[in-house]
Amino acid sequence: MTQTKKTYLAQNEAGEEFGPADQDTLIRWAQEGKINAFCKVRATLIPKWDQAVNVPFLKPLLIGQLEEKLRKKHDSFLVRIKKRATLCAEDVVATNTLVKLKLETFNNASLPHRFMAGLIDAGIIVAGAILIYLCFALLFYLGLVGPGKIFYFGFVIFWLWLLLYFTLTISLGVQTVGQRFWGIFLVRLDGRPFWMGRAFFFTLFLIPFGWLTVPIGMFKSSYRGIPEKITYTRMAKMKLLSKKPR
Repeated sequence: MTQTKKTYLAQNEAGEEFGPADQDTLIRWAQEGKINAFCKVRATLIPKWDQAVNVPFLKPLLIGQLEEKLRKKHDSFLVRIKKRATLCAEDVVATNTLVKLKLETFNNASLPHRFMAGLIDAGIIVAGAILIYLCFALLFYLGLVGPGKIFYFGFVIFWLWLLLYFTLTISLGVQTVGQRFWGIFLVRLDGRPFWMGRAFFFTLFLIPFGWLTVPIGMFKSSYRGIPEKITYTRMAKMKLLSKKPR
């Protein structure tokens, strides 16, 4: 008695059905791009549809597409603004019962990356300070601000600029410009939501103690500086997702 080969039906996102097809054909379709992670697949004898990415023999080929879509979704500026309307970052991203990304799985950022990111941020702060100086010099030249007040106004504006730069970039994007360039970001140790208040206090402690991160990191394997220890955070290194099917 010959054994009947199991066959499947596939349905794309537009609702168009393909098949019946055997396992080898489905694998070939996935490799050719005829079906993707968001298509549906079911056995011909079973009426229940399932996501193609959840089919065991298709998952290694399609999981990369799902992760890429997830990365683009969370990299979107508008989505970040929407998610952070309360200035809160998600700690766990659940896509289905099989795929979950947790911030706790990220490795600690290396000391050179921290140092180079700090240099970029320092350069941005200095550039802002120069711009503030030029603006107040112009106001003084035009006679709009007297010599007795110009220093205090400039001093206050500079510190507002410094606090807002770190607080807002960390709150809205979990990373400053320098950290983003070097692929690192700030995360809570327990992976729970990250609020603006924590970013503000991190900035307050970063101003006097940030420069100690490098010397302390030379003797600590975690490389965590004083601002991270006080605010119960750590600097993590981003994972780059491959666009190739795995």
